[in-house]
Amino acid sequence: MRALSVIFLYLNLFGCFHLFAQEKITIENLTLSIRPNEFPKSIPTGFVPDGSQLLYSTDLKKFGFESVEIALIFESPMSKDELLLYYEVFLKGLDWRILQKETNSEKSIFLAESPGKKNILTILLSKKGTGSFIKLFSKKQTNY
Repeated sequence: MRALSVIFLYLNLFGCFHLFAQEKITIENLTLSIRPNEFPKSIPTGFVPDGSQLLYSTDLKKFGFESVEIALIFESPMSKDELLLYYEVFLKGLDWRILQKETNSEKSIFLAESPGKKNILTILLSKKGTGSFIKLFSKKQTNY
C-alpha cells in the first residue's frame, strides 16, 4: 500500500498524472481539455480520421455558445502521406478551397477556406513513428 501511495504522489508532483486522466479547464468563453473523451461538437464529422486519439482541444465561444475558434491536437495511426491524401479528398468533397499546401519529408501544412469564406482551417501534419501527429486550427469568420 505504501508503494502505491508513493507512486501516486510522484505522478502528481511531477505532472505525469495527466497521462491517465481527463482534465477540463474553463475560463469565461475558453475551454481547454486535456485528454478529452470526445471531440468538440462544432468540429464536423470527418475532420478527425477514425482511430485518432485526441490529446488536447481548445474551444473559444462567442457569447458562451457559438464556437469561433477551435484548436485540436491529436495522433493518428495513419501515415503523413495517407493523411495528406485524406485531407485533400475530404476538403474537396466538402467544396472547401485549399489556399495553400506545403510539404516536406517531415511536415505538411494545409490552409483551407470553407464555401462562402465562413471558416478558415489550418492543418499541420508531422510524422510520429509509423503514425502522425496532427494540429488542427479552425477559425470562424465573424465580427468578433
